[in-house]
Amino acid sequence: MLGAKNNIKTLANLLDFVESADLPSSQRRDLRSAITRVADMAGVVPTMAEASPKALRRILKHANPAAHGVTAKTWANVVSGLRGALRLAGLIDARADGLASKDPAWAPLLEAVVEDKRLSCGLAAFANYSTRQAITPHQVDDAVLQQFQSWLEERTLCPRPKDVVRRVPQLWNEASKRIGCWPKTTLTMVSFKLPQKRVRWSDLAEAYRTDAEAYIAMRANPDIFDEGPNAPRKPLAPSTLHQQREHLRLAASVLIESGVPINEITSLADLVQPEPFKAILRHYHDRAKGQPNAFVTVLAKTLIQVAKFFVGIPDKELDRLKRIAGKLPPIPFDLTAKNKTTLRELESESLMAQLLFLPE
Repeated sequence: MLGAKNNIKTLANLLDFVESADLPSSQRRDLRSAITRVADMAGVVPTMAEASPKALRRILKHANPAAHGVTAKTWANVVSGLRGALRLAGLIDARADGLASKDPAWAPLLEAVVEDKRLSCGLAAFANYSTRQAITPHQVDDAVLQQFQSWLEERTLCPRPKDVVRRVPQLWNEASKRIGCWPKTTLTMVSFKLPQKRVRWSDLAEAYRTDAEAYIAMRANPDIFDEGPNAPRKPLAPSTLHQQREHLRLAASVLIESGVPINEITSLADLVQPEPFKAILRHYHDRAKGQPNAFVTVLAKTLIQVAKFFVGIPDKELDRLKRIAGKLPPIPFDLTAKNKTTLRELESESLMAQLLFLPE
């Protein structure tokens, strides 16, 4: 199978391999049908679709069986057929379900958590993999977990390998504390979050943070007796307050990345001068490649509200900020391409009927 694997780059290659395989004609037909149906429902051309597990996970994710009138059960059978073809070609490994429950080292551990579905189900794939690799429970460590992740990503069609891996240390450590027979090895928690690119809130100058918190407090609970001409009248919703607080962190971060020393940004007034204001908007406008972008538009509105309600700049300067923000491309009042594609699928009369009669 190794030679076959090296020659199979696309789904078209996989189809050719299945066609030439020494299989009963009915099995060969079913495997070819599974491959072509996956390609059809994902909207890809077999000659252009990569046959690696990573690429196939993306293809399966974007397939829409319901739009083709395919039930969940039929779709599961189709994916099972695709897996069978990939295993036959040596591109993925065979499933090892239940392997650990027959292993003398792993069986007592799995038996100890059999009543706890969260632990038993969450650790089953890891236990089966370890058994297949002849790794005993007491040999499990962070290196084994990394190997498990590589195997899931490179040798299986597991739809969310990172989610599976992320749960293992949490569940393993919980079992280690609760279950007497469980090894007392502690696994390091896994996180796939990218490192924060912007300056953290705690790294900003204390004076700036104090100013920002004062603004947020004012918008959360405005003084109804404030006689100022620009005093806010209504409190903002908690979600809006959270959003504006994040805007203030990101705006300061952009200025710091542009070369402004962090200790020179000490108040919100430093953000709403014309040049810093333009620098902040330009940064996000360029990131959007000059296209309409809701984030930068809403960020500009936050900074203008800061200038109006909190900093209290003169009306002439406030109008200038509004003119600068007005140069941003307007946000079209239209559906995104993804939402349009979803709605087009409902043009099918049979699919629309299924939706309308779903409650029944």
